Amino acid sequence: MTEKKLEKVEFGFENVESGEVSGDAIQEMKIVGLHQVGHRDFNDGYVSFTENLEADSFLIELDYEMANQNLTDTDEPVGERLHAYNDIVDVTLYFEDGTSETINLPWLELRRDENDWQSSELRTNRPLNKETLGRMSPDLAKAMQRIEKDDGFMNRKILTVHVNKDK
Repeated sequence: MTEKKLEKVEFGFENVESGEVSGDAIQEMKIVGLHQVGHRDFNDGYVSFTENLEADSFLIELDYEMANQNLTDTDEPVGERLHAYNDIVDVTLYFEDGTSETINLPWLELRRDENDWQSSELRTNRPLNKETLGRMSPDLAKAMQRIEKDDGFMNRKILTVHVNKDK
């Protein structure tokens, strides 16, 4: 297994816009069913060989306010853009070692310019309430409170974007 430190994620949208968020804004990210798809095109006597990565499912949870500190190339806050439209076609992962990897996401267009396999949700990440903590053992309740205290995403708006062809 190879591990690389994520620097940022760039989202490519259907209308050729793009926007990015730093790795610090991401609470969770899952890419499932990643596979390589090859294409061969013939044009003017030349055959071009291209290999693309495609995913069956993509999930990202990110800090909404941090994402909105970045703008798309049409000056729209990235978090708002991700929440308002369902049209991500690919994501490019940029790593601290200078490498990058572009992954095409599944797409089903029943509505014009919208991916029917994409959805988003905005919620506030709140600590456990006293009632829930009261039902736990005292040791577990203390451990949960310590975890929450160290959670940089606590009391923040979290945007979840999910693209899943099995939806």
